[in-house]
Amino acid sequence: MADYDTSVVGANIDAGQLTIDAGAVVTVAAGDYIRVACDMKVDGTLNVDHQGSVVQLSNSALMTNNGTINVNITTPLLKPRDFMVIGNPLSAAVPVGVDNPIFRKIKQTTTDFRPHPEVQTMFPGGSNFVDEDFNDWSFHTGNFNPGEGYYLYPQASLADGNKTYNLTYQGGSLNNGVITYDLDYNTTGTGTGDATMNKNASPNIISNPYASAISANDFLEANDAVDELYFWEHNTTPNTSFPGANTANFNMADISTQNATGFNPASTGSTTLPTSGDFSIATAQGFGIKNNGATTGTGQTATFNNTMRRVDNNNTLRASENNDHIWLSINSDAYSLSSSTLIGFTNKATQLFDQGFDSERLGVPVSLYSHLPDGTSALGIQGREAFVSNTEISLGFSSQIDAETEYSISILKITGGSITNVDTYLRDNLTGVLHNISEEKYFFTSEKGTFNNRFTLLFKDRNVLGVDTDLLSDIKIYPNPAGDIINLKMPNDTTLETVTIYDIMGRAVKQISVSSIKPNNTISVSDLANASYFVTIQTNKGQITKQLIKR
Repeated sequence: MADYDTSVVGANIDAGQLTIDAGAVVTVAAGDYIRVACDMKVDGTLNVDHQGSVVQLSNSALMTNNGTINVNITTPLLKPRDFMVIGNPLSAAVPVGVDNPIFRKIKQTTTDFRPHPEVQTMFPGGSNFVDEDFNDWSFHTGNFNPGEGYYLYPQASLADGNKTYNLTYQGGSLNNGVITYDLDYNTTGTGTGDATMNKNASPNIISNPYASAISANDFLEANDAVDELYFWEHNTTPNTSFPGANTANFNMADISTQNATGFNPASTGSTTLPTSGDFSIATAQGFGIKNNGATTGTGQTATFNNTMRRVDNNNTLRASENNDHIWLSINSDAYSLSSSTLIGFTNKATQLFDQGFDSERLGVPVSLYSHLPDGTSALGIQGREAFVSNTEISLGFSSQIDAETEYSISILKITGGSITNVDTYLRDNLTGVLHNISEEKYFFTSEKGTFNNRFTLLFKDRNVLGVDTDLLSDIKIYPNPAGDIINLKMPNDTTLETVTIYDIMGRAVKQISVSSIKPNNTISVSDLANASYFVTIQTNKGQITKQLIKR
């Protein structure tokens, strides 16, 4: 093959076999690809630009390099002291800084990791990536092993940052076919010998070893020791306010999670979500796993192969397919803290704890998480059986904010034909308030602590909720926000019985007789302070709660 640049020619390359001639330069531009069914040989120069892809389809295909191969990537914006989790798409290479020499390369050692007890106490039941005594790493020299992930500081110094960095790999051939990496497992865990604790004490850092994206779900399905994937999202500058053994520690809230149920974003990141299901892991992108100690199938190895590889989505975004999923968000506006939890419905999961579909929550300052039906576990992602409208999900809540604070719970996103056609309700098991969060956020106040089973998530089902939601959803309060007077708009054939107004602590502050409301369904709220309230409206068709803001 002679000189070829996909960005100039405007066409990708598909071939049965491919040889790049001596002296020829072939460039694969961002978003473009070379796809070869069998063998590939480079006698000239092959340049793979950032987000370009080279894929061989057969696991037994040969990849021979007699010339020069350059694979280039550009990091996301990195703050000072921030790092990349990164690997190697070539058989004998290490990333080299194009703009400046790389400041530091670090190798993680799983067998030296012990979960930090302060983090474990603060976030019971949470997955912990903070080492007890900061000794689970060492400075690394030499090539990066294919399949292994490393911590890379591409900045010029610890003070450098707030920009992107260009890196290039050169050395050996493109990785191809079956790539395996031996995983480590701490059998003593935190001293209890418990399998859950052993898993929590067994983080391994691995990476995509190919010059193309791979399917996250294909990787999860092929590896018995891996239940979920953890990704570092570069959102927070390390500082002394986070628990850990170092002087400046990292924020575990910067970690996002993917399992077979779907993707739950880092609580410090954007609320823009991918669709649920599969997504792509980009060239050399590193990620963490917690080894579950599996002894069957692939057992104690991370295995990659060509069937996982893709010719598109070679970027850090998550592109995926769709089932029934709901993401819930909890927010503290006063402290600008938030996080999310994902519940997905699939016929591949059950009500019990399913490895690969259920993942423990991360230790974040403000957390909303789900429980199994028996009230156990604290899950950041929960996979449940196929959706039915009478399903109930128990939710817990945790906060490390010292002061009594107002929080809100809302729906970030819903996907799937079944769940999008129902209303979603939140029952506050402390106050007894039932709130339709399909319409608006639910506000409540709480002190610091961990409150398991505080809420229950329900869906539109007349037998469960005791409401005719088709009619009751037409009840309106206006104006809202209100001054001294509010009006109720009632649908035909609906008779008003009682109206009770609650404050955000769930205390009844005003009960209005029906006789005082008629004939115009007008209510005076002049005696209420300016604040948020909940108005519970009881009718002959059932009960519904609406939020009211008085200004």
